[in-house]
Amino acid sequence: MRAGAPPTRTDPIGMATRIQQKKAIQEALRSLPLFCEMEPALFEALVETARVLEVRRNDIILHQGQQVTSMYCVISGQVKLVVASPTGAEKVIELIGPSRSFGEALMFLKRPSPVTAQALIKSTVVEIGARRIFEAIERSPEVAHGLLAGLSMRLHHLVSDLETCCLQNSTERVVRFLLEHRAEDDHVQLPAHKNLIASRLNLAPESFSRILHLLTDKGLIRVQGRDITLLDPERLRREL
Repeated sequence: MRAGAPPTRTDPIGMATRIQQKKAIQEALRSLPLFCEMEPALFEALVETARVLEVRRNDIILHQGQQVTSMYCVISGQVKLVVASPTGAEKVIELIGPSRSFGEALMFLKRPSPVTAQALIKSTVVEIGARRIFEAIERSPEVAHGLLAGLSMRLHHLVSDLETCCLQNSTERVVRFLLEHRAEDDHVQLPAHKNLIASRLNLAPESFSRILHLLTDKGLIRVQGRDITLLDPERLRREL
């Protein structure tokens, strides 16, 4: 895995930009279960101590095997969590977009990270130190409740992924992914390159492409780059 330059703190910026960035950080953090019910004064103090990382494409935010002493929230951009083998092969565990976080559970376990967090595109990520989170939990039971809710949601998501990989065949995995990511207009905008989506679904890239072609030939979808139109969602659902 090629590592980019280490993430850096935000360079000095104008007052208007700083205010806009702070608002974006507050909105992203408030959308997380951990922070949504935190009292305003405590939340404001936490935001003030947050470290803002401006990362470029391929920059490593967290290395596999590194001790985790913070949690992270993506403000803009996209981050992939991957496990790498000694031979360099990668398995995508999760794709983290705006207003989503990672690192909370590892922060409490005080164990080395089993994954590498790497920016897929230019991204802004907020890092909050474990000590600040622990202090907030001691001062407010709502923070602990929010943390448990967030971790429970993450566990439910991982169990669902495990069920998909173990109990569904390759076509069913792709169909389920498309149905779960479709917008109201029956369009799916792939959140990452097809190779990464394939890895996320535990498929070889060529298998993912083959299944998309198969569904296209059946008249169920239309593929234009990373934009996929579900032509007949109900017939597509019957492929499950």
